[in-house]
Amino acid sequence: MERAAPRDGQPLSFQGVRGYGCGPIRNDRSKADAMSKSAVPHLANDQGVEKIFIGVRELNCMGARAPFDHPHVYLDMGDDGQILCPYCSTLYIYDPRLAPDQSDPMGCLVSLVEDFT
Repeated sequence: MERAAPRDGQPLSFQGVRGYGCGPIRNDRSKADAMSKSAVPHLANDQGVEKIFIGVRELNCMGARAPFDHPHVYLDMGDDGQILCPYCSTLYIYDPRLAPDQSDPMGCLVSLVEDFT
């Protein structure tokens, strides 16, 4: 299957695209194993606060805990240091003083075992 090319004849590039993957689905076991060892934390804004300070630059926002969650969306701040969730408008701000498993306000980090079992 070929990708469509833009009018100038150059192939499409997905470099710099944030969010959901755009490429073909691959069954690469080594990449899957590496990703499972470095899980991206899920965060929930059950308290309805405007801003959540976190100790990581990559996260999955789920809105609130089920059944009030929105589609879980992957967010990557890059070098910006903050990012706004397009679903719930929660502003996530990177705070280097926080550990990867901390948030301010406390209790926003969702355990993967708690949420997905």
